Amino acid sequence: MYEYWYLIFAFVFVFLFAYVKIRYPFWNVQPAFHVYDFWRYWTYTPFHIQHGIPIRTKFFDNKRVKTLAYSDTTPEERAQCIDLMQCHYITSESVLTSFNMGALDAAMTGSSHPSYISFYNDEAYDIVPSTNEISIVDIIKKPIPIGCMISRPLQIFIWDNRKHVHKHFVYYWDFICMHRDKKDKMLSRNLIQTHEYNQRIQNTDISASFFKKEELLCEGIVPVVNYTNSVFYLRNVKIPKLPPHFSVVRVYKENMDILSDFMYGITHQKRLDKNAQDNSSLFSLCVLPEMGNLHSLILSNDLYVYSLKRNDNIYAIYFMKDAKVIYEDMDDGNLLECVATISNSNAEGLFFAGFLTALRRVLELEKKYTMILFSNLGHNSRILEKWKWKYSPVFENKAAYYAYNIVIPGVPISPEKCFILG
Repeated sequence: MYEYWYLIFAFVFVFLFAYVKIRYPFWNVQPAFHVYDFWRYWTYTPFHIQHGIPIRTKFFDNKRVKTLAYSDTTPEERAQCIDLMQCHYITSESVLTSFNMGALDAAMTGSSHPSYISFYNDEAYDIVPSTNEISIVDIIKKPIPIGCMISRPLQIFIWDNRKHVHKHFVYYWDFICMHRDKKDKMLSRNLIQTHEYNQRIQNTDISASFFKKEELLCEGIVPVVNYTNSVFYLRNVKIPKLPPHFSVVRVYKENMDILSDFMYGITHQKRLDKNAQDNSSLFSLCVLPEMGNLHSLILSNDLYVYSLKRNDNIYAIYFMKDAKVIYEDMDDGNLLECVATISNSNAEGLFFAGFLTALRRVLELEKKYTMILFSNLGHNSRILEKWKWKYSPVFENKAAYYAYNIVIPGVPISPEKCFILG
């Protein structure tokens, strides 16, 4: 009798094992929170899955993938990276990526840890003048980049079920792209796997990663947070008058302490509004760059930061960035992204009025923006709720953030409890 139960159990186990291998060929061999890792749903504190040297899988390809610290790249290599981003990151013919060298420098510098670029190289042959007397020309093998990705360090703050905060550094993967003529899932997987391996070998202090996926979400792993992106045309909006003694001030090089003090308060479970009744953390998860990197992004006008304040009290912070996206079929619409906002009080009308004032200041500073994207995360949901009272989105899409080699308790986290400034 027991033999039959053993056979049934063995059959079910083999069936599930084969199903996972076939359904999730890439993610089942990765150190991630898989949908079938049921025991991890009861995790109380964050932890890394792999320690030390990463494990090589069949997707590792160090022959074709070359990983470089950004500080070691040449101007030619950076130009190749930008060319791949502009031509192949977005596959639609009507949507352009307008990334440039200045934006790449700002994104990849200012951190205490190195940033990295990986290239997936194809092989081509070139004819060059011969260096010997036997032949006139030589045929040499020349690597041609057909794909790239970058990663830059971010800080992640996680509050566990006991309200204790855990701080980790992670690498944020971005601009993963392959040449349109070489679009193949296997090549992208080779690029990601090899980049992650080389990144961890070159910098052993950071062993976890973080990344975003839009529209076609990852199957087989549990997202840190699911949310939506909403894109609108920018309209002439009537700006309500702020109450007496309130002002909206741009955070720039002369007053960067406003941002550093506020971000310290948010990530250390403090509110900077002295009149606030609650001194607890506003979020369950915060992901943000170091201040040096934020400083670079602000000075390059890739990130616009405004604060709503009265005297020395900060009531809100608004983060908007140049998305480097142009919609050709929408009157060459340059896209402004409202990436994150923080309200430090319960005054919803004041929070929204401050946002509209900050938005007007950005549009006065840069007149090119004709569209705006809201990531429905954190306190952006409060802005988006009021915005939708009057305007309908041009389109919306699904999006999610995922963690690699780190398990975060309580996932997927509610979008309203996540502050992510990627």
